[in-house]
Amino acid sequence: MKFLIDECLSTQLAEIARSKGFSESIHVNGLDLRSAPDEAIVRRAVMEDYIIVTNNTRDFLRLVKEQDQHPGLICISAPGRINLDIQRRLFLYALDQLGDKEPVNEVIQIVLNRAEEVVFQRYEWPPTS
Repeated sequence: MKFLIDECLSTQLAEIARSKGFSESIHVNGLDLRSAPDEAIVRRAVMEDYIIVTNNTRDFLRLVKEQDQHPGLICISAPGRINLDIQRRLFLYALDQLGDKEPVNEVIQIVLNRAEEVVFQRYEWPPTS
Protein backbone atom coordinates (compact mmCIF):
# COMPACT_ATOMS: atom_id res chain seq x y z
CA MET A 1 0.00 0.00 0.00
CA LYS A 2 1.05 3.55 -0.62
CA PHE A 3 -0.61 6.81 0.34
CA LEU A 4 -1.00 10.14 -1.42
CA ILE A 5 -1.49 12.88 1.15
CA ASP A 6 -3.64 15.80 -0.01
CA GLU A 7 -2.31 19.35 0.33
CA CYS A 8 -4.87 20.20 3.01
CA LEU A 9 -2.90 17.89 5.32
CA SER A 10 0.65 18.01 6.62
CA THR A 11 3.60 16.64 4.69
CA GLN A 12 4.50 14.88 7.94
CA LEU A 13 1.74 12.32 7.29
CA ALA A 14 3.74 10.98 4.35
CA GLU A 15 6.76 10.72 6.64
CA ILE A 16 4.66 8.80 9.17
CA ALA A 17 3.46 6.40 6.48
CA ARG A 18 7.02 5.78 5.29
CA SER A 19 8.18 5.19 8.86
CA LYS A 20 5.46 2.53 9.18
CA GLY A 21 6.77 0.67 6.13
CA PHE A 22 4.71 2.29 3.37
CA SER A 23 7.84 3.47 1.61
CA GLU A 24 6.23 4.84 -1.55
CA SER A 25 3.88 7.20 0.29
CA ILE A 26 4.14 10.85 -0.66
CA HIS A 27 2.52 14.24 -0.20
CA VAL A 28 1.01 15.87 -3.32
CA ASN A 29 3.82 18.46 -3.18
CA GLY A 30 6.29 15.67 -3.97
CA LEU A 31 4.44 14.87 -7.20
CA ASP A 32 4.21 18.50 -8.33
CA LEU A 33 0.47 18.48 -7.64
CA ARG A 34 0.45 21.42 -5.24
CA SER A 35 -2.63 23.55 -6.00
CA ALA A 36 -3.71 21.02 -8.64
CA PRO A 37 -7.42 20.44 -9.09
CA ASP A 38 -8.80 17.55 -7.05
CA GLU A 39 -9.64 15.79 -10.31
CA ALA A 40 -5.93 15.70 -11.22
CA ILE A 41 -5.07 14.25 -7.82
CA VAL A 42 -7.68 11.50 -8.21
CA ARG A 43 -6.48 10.68 -11.74
CA ARG A 44 -2.89 10.35 -10.53
CA ALA A 45 -3.91 8.30 -7.49
CA VAL A 46 -5.94 5.89 -9.62
CA MET A 47 -3.25 5.65 -12.30
CA GLU A 48 -0.48 4.92 -9.76
CA ASP A 49 -2.51 3.01 -7.12
CA TYR A 50 -2.23 5.58 -4.33
CA ILE A 51 -4.72 5.55 -1.48
CA ILE A 52 -5.81 9.17 -1.11
CA VAL A 53 -5.68 10.73 2.36
CA THR A 54 -7.62 13.96 2.76
CA ASN A 55 -9.92 15.98 4.96
CA ASN A 56 -11.85 17.18 1.91
CA THR A 57 -14.40 14.39 2.22
CA ARG A 58 -17.28 15.75 0.15
CA ASP A 59 -15.27 16.57 -2.99
CA PHE A 60 -13.20 13.40 -3.00
CA LEU A 61 -16.21 11.15 -2.37
CA ARG A 62 -17.80 12.61 -5.48
CA LEU A 63 -14.64 12.22 -7.55
CA VAL A 64 -13.77 8.64 -6.63
CA LYS A 65 -17.41 7.66 -7.18
CA GLU A 66 -16.87 8.48 -10.85
CA GLN A 67 -14.03 5.92 -11.15
CA ASP A 68 -14.55 2.33 -12.28
CA GLN A 69 -12.12 1.33 -9.56
CA HIS A 70 -10.06 3.30 -7.08
CA PRO A 71 -7.33 2.28 -4.62
CA GLY A 72 -9.18 3.72 -1.62
CA LEU A 73 -9.92 6.95 0.16
CA ILE A 74 -9.11 7.85 3.76
CA CYS A 75 -10.93 10.90 5.10
CA ILE A 76 -9.86 12.32 8.44
CA SER A 77 -11.58 15.25 10.07
CA ALA A 78 -12.19 17.08 13.29
CA PRO A 79 -14.83 19.75 12.83
CA GLY A 80 -13.31 23.17 13.35
CA ARG A 81 -9.83 21.96 14.31
CA ILE A 82 -7.57 19.79 12.20
CA ASN A 83 -4.20 20.74 13.68
CA LEU A 84 -1.07 18.66 13.19
CA ASP A 85 -1.48 16.66 16.40
CA ILE A 86 -5.02 15.65 15.43
CA GLN A 87 -3.92 14.82 11.87
CA ARG A 88 -1.21 12.52 13.23
CA ARG A 89 -3.55 10.82 15.71
CA LEU A 90 -6.26 10.18 13.16
CA PHE A 91 -3.89 9.01 10.44
CA LEU A 92 -2.15 6.59 12.79
CA TYR A 93 -5.57 5.31 13.83
CA ALA A 94 -6.43 4.80 10.14
CA LEU A 95 -3.23 2.84 9.56
CA ASP A 96 -3.99 0.61 12.55
CA GLN A 97 -7.53 -0.03 11.32
CA LEU A 98 -6.40 -0.85 7.77
CA GLY A 99 -4.41 -3.85 8.84
CA ASP A 100 -3.19 -5.62 5.74
CA LYS A 101 -6.49 -5.35 3.82
CA GLU A 102 -6.18 -2.82 1.02
CA PRO A 103 -9.19 -0.50 0.78
CA VAL A 104 -9.84 -0.91 -2.96
CA ASN A 105 -13.18 0.76 -3.74
CA GLU A 106 -13.61 1.60 -0.06
CA VAL A 107 -13.74 4.73 2.03
CA ILE A 108 -12.39 4.95 5.53
CA GLN A 109 -13.74 7.90 7.48
CA ILE A 110 -12.29 8.86 10.83
CA VAL A 111 -13.76 11.81 12.66
CA LEU A 112 -12.76 13.27 15.99
CA ASN A 113 -16.06 14.69 17.14
CA ARG A 114 -16.61 17.59 19.53
CA ALA A 115 -16.83 15.17 22.48
CA GLU A 116 -13.25 14.06 21.60
CA GLU A 117 -14.51 10.61 20.51
CA VAL A 118 -13.06 8.95 17.43
CA VAL A 119 -15.79 7.77 15.07
CA PHE A 120 -14.64 5.17 12.53
CA GLN A 121 -16.45 3.98 9.41
CA ARG A 122 -15.25 1.72 6.61
CA TYR A 123 -17.56 1.12 3.68
CA GLU A 124 -17.69 0.28 0.00
CA TRP A 125 -17.71 3.29 -2.31
CA PRO A 126 -19.49 3.69 -4.55
CA PRO A 127 -22.20 1.51 -3.07
CA THR A 128 -23.12 -1.45 -5.27
CA SER A 129 -26.83 -1.55 -4.46
